[in-house]
Amino acid sequence: MVTIEMYTRIAVQCLKTGLQNVDEEQEESTIIRFVMEQLQLAIANKFCRHYSPQLTVFCYMLNAAISSAYSFLRDEKILCVPSVNILRKVSRRLSAANGLDNASYLKLRVSKLNEFERNTVLIIDEIYVAKRVEYSGGEMTGLTCDGSCGVYFVVFHG
Repeated sequence: MVTIEMYTRIAVQCLKTGLQNVDEEQEESTIIRFVMEQLQLAIANKFCRHYSPQLTVFCYMLNAAISSAYSFLRDEKILCVPSVNILRKVSRRLSAANGLDNASYLKLRVSKLNEFERNTVLIIDEIYVAKRVEYSGGEMTGLTCDGSCGVYFVVFHG
């Protein structure tokens, strides 16, 4: 008896073969790689899934921009995407105490990205954090107990 898992593996193999004739920079290549990863994740045990860096970054950006849409995708099982806990784990700040350096880590990650993905990272770099106080809905946000400014707000350039 042929199972859906077997058909899925055959489909992934056919797509891999087809990718050999497509330039890596073409839009079709990105889409096909995404579909291949989703097919492989669909048949993997949900506790043993390994997400590509590209999918993880995509999911992190989507969750950061519209967390309700990301939750909907996860809850409805429309796509195989990492949990919010996994996204938090991979986005934690690297510590120099652990021997990990943010700059060298980022250089390593950037070296594995294609041109489109590098441009996406540049867009993320345009985000900065500003220390300020805001007044909204009758409440002051950002002040510490001693009256100084203590909250950082993310400010997007656009």
